[in-house]
Amino acid sequence: MLGFFITLVLLVGFYMVRKPEERSWLMPVALIAFLLKAFIMPFYFQWLIYIGEGGFAYVDAGRVHRQSIQMGEEIVYETARLTPGWAAVDPGFYQLTAYTYLIFGPNTLIIRFILIMCISMSLLYTYRITRMYFDEPTARLAAGLHAFMPAPILLSLNHRKDPVVQLIVMFAFYHAMRVFRQDQGWQKSAFMVIVGLFAVYPFRSGLVLPFIGMMVICFVLANRNALQGIALTLITILSLVVLQLSVAEDSRINLDTYASRATGKLADSAEFSDTGGLTRLLRVTGPLDIYKVPFAAVAYLFLPFPPNIDGYPVTILSSFLHLVAMFLLPHMLIGAWSLIRAPDWRLKLPLIVFPAVFLLVLGAVHVGLLRYREIFYPVCMIWIAIGWRAGTPAALRLIVYVGLLILTIPIYLARFGFL
Repeated sequence: MLGFFITLVLLVGFYMVRKPEERSWLMPVALIAFLLKAFIMPFYFQWLIYIGEGGFAYVDAGRVHRQSIQMGEEIVYETARLTPGWAAVDPGFYQLTAYTYLIFGPNTLIIRFILIMCISMSLLYTYRITRMYFDEPTARLAAGLHAFMPAPILLSLNHRKDPVVQLIVMFAFYHAMRVFRQDQGWQKSAFMVIVGLFAVYPFRSGLVLPFIGMMVICFVLANRNALQGIALTLITILSLVVLQLSVAEDSRINLDTYASRATGKLADSAEFSDTGGLTRLLRVTGPLDIYKVPFAAVAYLFLPFPPNIDGYPVTILSSFLHLVAMFLLPHMLIGAWSLIRAPDWRLKLPLIVFPAVFLLVLGAVHVGLLRYREIFYPVCMIWIAIGWRAGTPAALRLIVYVGLLILTIPIYLARFGFL
């Protein structure tokens, strides 16, 4: 109860210092979303216990919980820090959980209150980013979708770091857009981008360089012709490689470290390609599979579809909740197309490039790991809001829905071993 009230007070304080426009509408939405998840969470936790998962939907979540308890004991008793969480590839969430447990005791629900608080805070940046280019109703719709989409709600209830990463990334992306637009005070926003990248590094170091690359691509495409853009992109890639070569060998952005991680992910992808449905055909298992990346990126956007009807209960539940996103897919497509076709498309480039870059990267190395989608999914909510407000033709909705139904047939055949 103490953890709940502290996170609730922090959330209220976060919004109380905002602009009247944001405080009057967005704060109640954020509070309702937080309270809704806080109400569902204990029941979800007990359901996970009932199905035999001990309260943790995924193996890595339970590992973080147990190792964080051990890390807290090592801090209290000042013993050697031997718990693997200290030396994890991205140790930030282990440390956040460990220090939270030092304050409140080893209660997993408290860290989950912090996580759903982070999601409610990130609504602010979804709203602000949309408001940069569109009217208030569109911004409200985008923030509302971000707050109440069913599948992301379920994901936020787990003991995993994705809500923290999403908050930091949306914070950095908002300020990166202010720098891109050269808004008043952009120098301060440039500093905030650096702060955001440093903050996300302990939690998910692998997205720092793609984020920087996304920013550079936006600046290049907005200000140069195609030939110059290609040349500057190559220069950017070479500069990032030089950066990776110049940092310390034990750094997580060192080129050798990155290469070994990429090799490991491709090896895992090759192993997983022997199992599963049609997704196995899209897995990139080596350099010769590079042609699969665009297809994997598209699939990553709407997986899991069709819903799983057997297997792990949490997967079944999340895939059925994801059907709401499938219903909104035509609006998302219209929203993305509206951005591309807009007369001022160069000014809106980050809204296009940011999801595209991470879709390509994640499609290449993580096509089956759908929780990483939360990194950029709030921007997809902006696409949906734009498409909804612009109006989605009935013909497009019919084509998308019929196409998805037709696609269901071979996917189910593949899942049950008939294809």
